[in-house]
Amino acid sequence: MNILLYTDSRSWLQLPDSFPTAQGELPREWENGVIDAMREVWTDGMDNAAEQTQREALRHGLSRVQPEDAITLQYWPTASVVNAIVHVAGREFGPGEQRAGVPLDDTVQYVTAPALSTFEANGLGSGVEARYLIPAGANNEFVLGGVNYLFENERGAVLVSVEPTLPKLIGLMLEPLREVVRSIRVTEDGDTDSAAWDRATVDDAVVAPYGDTWNIGAAADSREQREGIHTSHGQPSPAREAQSR
Repeated sequence: MNILLYTDSRSWLQLPDSFPTAQGELPREWENGVIDAMREVWTDGMDNAAEQTQREALRHGLSRVQPEDAITLQYWPTASVVNAIVHVAGREFGPGEQRAGVPLDDTVQYVTAPALSTFEANGLGSGVEARYLIPAGANNEFVLGGVNYLFENERGAVLVSVEPTLPKLIGLMLEPLREVVRSIRVTEDGDTDSAAWDRATVDDAVVAPYGDTWNIGAAADSREQREGIHTSHGQPSPAREAQSR
């Protein structure tokens, strides 16, 4: 199962899962290239402290690439240190395996009932979008948010999941993420042209009721109010196609 998707390179970075040293590509060289590209859109400049923070964020992103990921993305909405990790995975069902139904972990404690809705993607069919809030911190003193997508047919599943992060960042990335999800196509391994995915379907009973109202702004923890998010995009660049490894 091969997964293809399109991203806007101004905001999305595909994280490599390995570095083929035979081709001369090393993690440090990759990191330097990303930093150089970031520096171009930081109209106010990038000082040494900011550069070090960005490098640490890139290394953290690499550490979050999972073996089951077909594609791992890092979302950078602005020229700042704010970012989020997105996992895209696809797999075929084993014999007798049943559908999960919703892209949620039933062992997790949620602040409110997750908001579930049907989500349509041209290349995948009907799936489920799940937005949720979870308590975080040693004493559950603040809240993190997340959003996941699940598409299932008789063959298997495609799952897109955002690692829990600041609720306000989820609000910023929701529409750009939806565009990425809508662009996903599944093809046969080694083939980027022929479709290999029957339309996914959703049981209406799974998404009703839709969960509690989720006010992203009201849910943001107080620390967000102290973190400035500065917009400073460069000139538009063409969308980029990413494919599974």
